[in-house]
Amino acid sequence: MLVDAGIADANLVIAAREDDGENAFISLVAKDLNPNIRVLAIAASAGAIRRLKLAGAEIVFAPSVVG
Repeated sequence: MLVDAGIADANLVIAAREDDGENAFISLVAKDLNPNIRVLAIAASAGAIRRLKLAGAEIVFAPSVVG
């Protein structure tokens, strides 16, 4: 799906699924397909922020922490 969406030429991908594991997987696959892409991931909990960064997301937003 990411290849069909043009990930090779993309500058940013947003991983915004409700599941942190899915967002981490999207981050890993996106970085594998395009090492220069930036990843913005949404974290469902504060504890997931570190793990999403380890998966390659440069920007992690956790709405539950902000609220």
